Amino acid sequence: MKYLVFLTLVGILLLSVFDNFGIAITNNTVAIALMLLLLALFSDLKEFNFWGLSGKKKEEQLKKLVGSPVISEDAKDTPSIYKVKKAFKEDTPDQMDNLKDNFLSVSFDLERMLRVIVRSIKRSTEQTAQLTPEQVLNYLEDEEFLTPEACDAIEQLREVKNLITSSGGKVPTETLETSLKLALPIYNSLKNWLDEANKR
Repeated sequence: MKYLVFLTLVGILLLSVFDNFGIAITNNTVAIALMLLLLALFSDLKEFNFWGLSGKKKEEQLKKLVGSPVISEDAKDTPSIYKVKKAFKEDTPDQMDNLKDNFLSVSFDLERMLRVIVRSIKRSTEQTAQLTPEQVLNYLEDEEFLTPEACDAIEQLREVKNLITSSGGKVPTETLETSLKLALPIYNSLKNWLDEANKR
């Protein structure tokens, strides 16, 4: 089917160049034919740059790497528990390359910890397999685990995160700085609570 579309559109384009057959082909028709041709061939393109979009298609490279070994067979022996715990304490999610990545890293890890806490305090008869962010926050608020101020702060942080992901990261620096300043104490409080729970 792809090749049939390709041949038909190429024929239209050739007719537009060699107008010796008495067929009137407008510029709009040619433009539409070109767009359809690009769409027909898009799956075969490794690089693209049209309609204001540009980039490289990575699907094939990614698919080849799915299921590949992760830890090398030549990796050194497992480190001591002390070293692992020390490394976890030293490495925080706000050590990325830039302010936006720092905020997103803290934000995503904060959401993960909220889900972990819900799963750990929910009764065994309650379903926890599928937890939306709204369900997580509502549960922790209903159980009075989080303060109303913390719930409000988390909702505000989610709005900033959604703004970043929906606008391609175009968020004022001041907003990112304030958001990260708000997120870190919440992150640390949740992390400390989980650390204490693990010691029991």
